[in-house]
Amino acid sequence: MNPLNFCGTATALALLLIAAGCEKGADGTIDPQGLPASISNASVSPDSLLMNGLPQNGGLLTASIRVSVRTTLPAGSLPLSGVYASVLSPSDPNPILEVQLEDNGQGGDAVAGDGIFSSNVQFSVSKAATGRFRVQFIAAMSDGSTSNLIELPLSMIRNDSAPVLSNLQAPDTVTVPSGGSVAIHMNVRASDADGQSDIAQVFFRSLDSSDPTKKYLLADDGNINGASGDSVAGDGIYSIVIQAIDSPTVRKTYRFAFQASDASGDTSATIVHRMTIR
Repeated sequence: MNPLNFCGTATALALLLIAAGCEKGADGTIDPQGLPASISNASVSPDSLLMNGLPQNGGLLTASIRVSVRTTLPAGSLPLSGVYASVLSPSDPNPILEVQLEDNGQGGDAVAGDGIFSSNVQFSVSKAATGRFRVQFIAAMSDGSTSNLIELPLSMIRNDSAPVLSNLQAPDTVTVPSGGSVAIHMNVRASDADGQSDIAQVFFRSLDSSDPTKKYLLADDGNINGASGDSVAGDGIYSIVIQAIDSPTVRKTYRFAFQASDASGDTSATIVHRMTIR
């Protein structure tokens, strides 16, 4: 046999074996046919949210966005397993939420089968959560391989306006009958430019008591016959009822310091009210 021809035949045979091995190797592994999907033209709408106006549910705020990304499958690629979007906070590498996007003309997707995968997404955040959130997009193939990853910013913004107290209603003088007691009703209006849901607490401290740091919480709960004595829930007027009970030391002038705080910990200016108990 001609050595040159033998060498050429061996080389051709070796190339055939290598080509066969790319489809299925001796160890049973299968090499993906073609490239995985590629994604592009990702979008987040809106890309910034003012937290002041977000709806509140159980102490958390509910954010709503629409996400979409174009997905392209090269010729001969493996089947697409799914296209996903994840929302991540500024401080945690673990997603708040991961959703599978659809190209079916439903649930936020405009046109079925156009290669653009979309979804309307809702997620919950605390009132204090602000900053640059991230939305990540990726497509996965049936063999576990993935496309390129795209990350877009989502800004969560708050005005950080401190609460404002006004129109304090409280008696200047209270007479306690000998051996008896009297209920004292007080209320104050609290407002916040970031929205009423941003108000975390309305309270007063008795500056002349044994513990001037203790907070007595007012409520806007409409519980007129309860501890607050509040007449209308959600009207921005916070109320409280305290009992003045006859004792050797109760009759004097007290200073009550009223304040409000918001979800960021900002506090209002203090209103100091003097009340004399006789």
